[in-house]
Formats: sequence, structure tokens, C-alpha cells
Amino acid sequence: MIKILALGNSLSQDATRYLHDIAHAAGDDIKVVNLYIGGCTLARHYRNMLSGAKEYGYEFNGSYVGLKVSLDEALYSDDWDYMTIQQASYQSFSYESCRPYIDRIKEHMTLACPKAKILIHQIWGYQNGSRRLEAAGFSDFKEMLSASRAVTHRLAGELGFDGIVPCGDAMALAFDGGIEKLHRDDIHVSYGLGRYLTGLVWYRTFTGKNIAGNTFSDLDEPASERDIAIAKRAAEQAVESCRDINKLS
Repeated sequence: MIKILALGNSLSQDATRYLHDIAHAAGDDIKVVNLYIGGCTLARHYRNMLSGAKEYGYEFNGSYVGLKVSLDEALYSDDWDYMTIQQASYQSFSYESCRPYIDRIKEHMTLACPKAKILIHQIWGYQNGSRRLEAAGFSDFKEMLSASRAVTHRLAGELGFDGIVPCGDAMALAFDGGIEKLHRDDIHVSYGLGRYLTGLVWYRTFTGKNIAGNTFSDLDEPASERDIAIAKRAAEQAVESCRDINKLS
């Protein structure tokens, strides 16, 4: 079994919704826990780390189980193989908003789980034409993604993260491949294809296994065979582009 702990918010909630199901369809066993606070920033994660506040919704294999836990309760609840960290979307393109919080959080997670590999979840840009995109000062999805991506890669290099989970890159590739819509609102990916695409990226990143033949398709919103095929290619290409960065073997 592969055990993954995500310290995140609604975007890691999106990305982990189908991860267990995708793995199950391939005959793999993945346990994924997402620690959820909507819109949570690294600064808030850091404050919760210091205080031990039980503010995190405990989401197990894509579903909320009705528990609120602290970061340490989750960290010490299992021998995690992988852990992820991410910034809130509205600060993801600001390097200054990430440090020193991400440094301290990474150190704390490493002390709790010294054998686990820690990655940054690379998130995505806002929906084209949205008010939030304009308010953030970007002209389109790719411009915001580029700024966020630069921060992610810089942090990964400077702080010695074990890799990047390139969901934002996969979305850009899916758009280039012909998918027209992956958002359900200004910020979040769609309940069907968007969450499926990001789940594929996580599965491919953490298992290294081929996704072309994966049979899982029981999405909360239907997707066409054409779009599922595009999503698989985009996820594959995005993870392949991080081969020189990710140190997971």
C-alpha cells in the first residue's frame, strides 16, 4: 500500500477525489488523506502547526469522514510514504507569501515522518475571463499558471523538496489538446473531468505507472471518451516533464 498525506485545501480536495479509485482500477492500493481547510494558506498551516488546532477536515480516500484533527494527529497516525504541501491559490504566485512558512512546515513534517518524501502540489490558474483572474492581475489562465509555476519550482529547488505534482501543467496541456472547460467556477476544477485529470497526475506521480489503460470512469459528472483520452495524455506528459525534478525512486 502507498500512503499519502496532503496538507492542503479545496484544491488538494479536488486532486485527491478520485485517486484511490483510479489506483483501485489498476489493482493498486493507495491510502490518501487530505487535510482540508477551505482557502488555507501556508501561513495558516504554520499557525495551526504551532498551536495544535484541530481545524482540519479529515478526508479519507476522497471523502470527508466527519472528523476534525490537528496536523500532528494526522502526521503521527501512520507511516506516510509521501506528503504534499501547497499554497492557497490567491497567494500561489507570491514567493514572499510562502517563506518562511513552507520551510518550517517541511522541517516539522520531516521530523514527524523522516522516511516520507515531501512534494509540492503545483496548482493551476483561474478560469479565463473570471473576475478573480482579473483581480489577481493576470490576463489569462496560462499567465497565472506561469507565475505560480515559477514559485513552485523555485521553492522545490531551494528547499530540497523531493518533487512536484504538476497538476497545473497537466491542465494547460489538456487545454492545448482540445479540452475546452476544466473549471467549475473561477478557481476549482470540474467535478468530473477536472478532478479526474488531477487524480491521474497524482496517480502517475506517486506510482510511476502507465495510465493509458486505466479503466476507472465512474465520475461525478460524465466525460466523453475523447476528453478522457486527452486527459490521460496530458497527465502523462506533465509528469514526464518533471522526471528530472522528482526523486521518488
